[in-house]
Amino acid sequence: MKQSLKNVIFVTGLIVAVSLIVVAVAYFFYSQIDYVNLARKEVTVNVSEEKDTIFVRENDEVLFSYSIEDFRNDSLKEWNRLTKENPFVIKEDELSLEDFSVFLTVSKFPKGQRSIIFPVSTSREDKNISLFWVLDIGTRDITFFGEENKGIIGNVVWSSDVSYFAYTINTRSGKGEYFSIDNARSFEKEVTISGDDILEKLEVSSEKEFNPGFRGIGWSEEEEGFFFITETLEEGAPSRWIVFPGDGRIEKRDFGA
Repeated sequence: MKQSLKNVIFVTGLIVAVSLIVVAVAYFFYSQIDYVNLARKEVTVNVSEEKDTIFVRENDEVLFSYSIEDFRNDSLKEWNRLTKENPFVIKEDELSLEDFSVFLTVSKFPKGQRSIIFPVSTSREDKNISLFWVLDIGTRDITFFGEENKGIIGNVVWSSDVSYFAYTINTRSGKGEYFSIDNARSFEKEVTISGDDILEKLEVSSEKEFNPGFRGIGWSEEEEGFFFITETLEEGAPSRWIVFPGDGRIEKRDFGA
């Protein structure tokens, strides 16, 4: 009888101890990152020359960090699946996971989401390729997103319903910069706009070697489209544009509109 009682007490104590450990670990983890308010957190890429770490911060305190080495370790299985039949290639050179070594930008957290999206780029002088990845910071699950982008990615912005995201692509050639929108559900490109497209809308000859550029990218809740600003030729005022996902329409807007 006494032995049975001792066994019951031991098992009960063990259960209580394990429960307390689980609660303590859960409390510690969730006290470090408030998943409810992730959209308010600052998400940045290391500003040093290395550009090899993503940070989630709050009031200058680092809540989460993700390095190039973390990316390579977490994405290895997915990478092997992706490249088994269709490897990524630059000038007939098959690229390895180690060739993708630079974080240049990262999205903010969409409201209600705990995943960030970021491109990883090559650091080759002859040509750059950028690949988008989605990372759940809770589970560390990482997924390849869409298709390769021939150039360097900048300024990633989500639509409010997380159906689309927009970004710039710098190709270092031709007109140099593009504006693109991807569908976050089908993993397909919706629209890509070049500097020539803007010059055509402005009825300006592209022979003048002018790149209007794309800046100030954001999402318009009222019009349900992405907006951006381009420079004008010579000394005119900049132009503001709205692009509508789905049909790819682009419309010029006055700054007061």
